[in-house]
Amino acid sequence: MPRLMAARGLPFAPDAHVAPIWTTSFGLNVRLAATFRRGRVVLAGDAAHCHPPIGGQGMNMGIQDAVNVAWKIGAALRAPDTTGGRNAAEALLASYDQERRAVVGKVLAGI
Repeated sequence: MPRLMAARGLPFAPDAHVAPIWTTSFGLNVRLAATFRRGRVVLAGDAAHCHPPIGGQGMNMGIQDAVNVAWKIGAALRAPDTTGGRNAAEALLASYDQERRAVVGKVLAGI
């Protein structure tokens, strides 16, 4: 530290006691929605999960949520309007919650 301070032309006094002007505390806030989908409502990203900014995982998981649900919604919209097509579309959309909650749950468990 003394060399760093000297390189910047700043005085270094190892025995100086400086009172902080401002302090705060930081707590880990980890949350996971009870479900990522209910009917026609879908949660993704920060609406579905929240955690500290460790490793920049939040944006990555949010983008992965969006990609996962987007192609499923697209496929469901193109499904044939038959009982079998609607059932397949519903099963595909239901898999979003199962798949993404599993992945996000593992990440949050590691925090």
